[in-house]
Formats: sequence, C-alpha cells, structure tokens
Amino acid sequence: MIRRPALVILLVMLLAGVACQTMKKVAYDLDPSQRPAEAAYREAIAPYISKGEIYHGPATELLIRALPLVTPVRLAMARRKAAAYDLDQAQLEQELAAARKDGAGDLEVVAAVYMPEEQWNNLDSQRPSWRVYLKPATGPKLHAVDARRIKKRSALNQALYPFWGMWSRLYRLRFPFKPDAKGNYPGTQGTVKLIIAGPPGMVELPLRLK
Repeated sequence: MIRRPALVILLVMLLAGVACQTMKKVAYDLDPSQRPAEAAYREAIAPYISKGEIYHGPATELLIRALPLVTPVRLAMARRKAAAYDLDQAQLEQELAAARKDGAGDLEVVAAVYMPEEQWNNLDSQRPSWRVYLKPATGPKLHAVDARRIKKRSALNQALYPFWGMWSRLYRLRFPFKPDAKGNYPGTQGTVKLIIAGPPGMVELPLRLK
C-alpha cells in the first residue's frame, strides 16, 4: 500500500511530467523554425549565408549577414512560399520556373546590415557612406548597379530572411554578374567575395555561388 505522502509525491511528479510535455508541445507550436517547411528552408539556405563584422576595440562598427540569390536559394524560397500559402502543384511549378529565370539574370544579394550610427546605414542612398562591390578571382571589381532597402517586415519576408535582425536594415543589391548556360559564374570557382568598405574599415565575405 502506498502511503499518503508518497502518493502525493507520485501525483505531483505525474502532473509535472504532463505539464512538461504540454510546455514542449506549446514551444514546438510557437517556434516556426521547428516546423518542417521552415526547418527545410533554413537548412537549404544555411550554407549560403555569409557573416562579417567590423570592430574598433570593443565597439561594433558593422555587422552584416549576406545571402546570394543564386538559383538553389531562389528555388528554396519558391518552395517555402508555396508551403506558406498552400499553393497547389501547378502554382508551385510556376514559382519554380520564375525562380530559375531570375537565377539566370544579374546576381542579387540580400544583406542584413547593422550599424550603431543609423545615418551611416544608407547603402540605398545615392551617396552611401559605404561602398559595396563583388570581387571575382579574376577580372575587375563589380559595383552594385542597384541597391534597394526592404522595409516591410511581412510574415513572408521574416520567413525568407531569418537573419534579418530587429536592429538591422535589409538591402537587396544587384550586380552585373550573370551565370553561363551551365550556371557557372565567370572568373570564379564557385565563390566570389562581397566587399563592403567605408571609413570605419572593410570586410570581405565569401559568397557561395553553387
């Protein structure tokens, strides 16, 4: 026979176990990174995300996270969008076809940039405080021909750019750099350097292109 104190302890333990399992389920449901579509997308783009920092002593001058929108990344984005909006197979095929077409054009890079001085965080300005360009292994540097800031923190943008921090600004940069018919970029061996340079310093980020 189980004595009353022991029975009470047993019931408390059982209730605690049930509560723990309930909390785990709630945490799973609330954490989108644990859902299959989100987890698959993050796994697909993780090898393409590049990080860079500039510090002066303990002071942070710049933090940047960059994602090149090459065809594999665009295809992953198309699948993530299709999963988000429950698109049917025909709609998914349209999204994938558009992703392949865009991937064959100028190279675009999405960059989340943090600077403590917000007035310097102006890559989309006609007179930016920083210069951004690509540096292939061979050939000249390529300056961005278009730089646009993504301001809308929509649910889809937050899902597609999980590296977009609360205090960062998100930019879409376009460079005159296209792949050949086989998807290879000239003057590279599958990678290219993204360089951001300004008065506080310079940082080089290797970008994976394949």
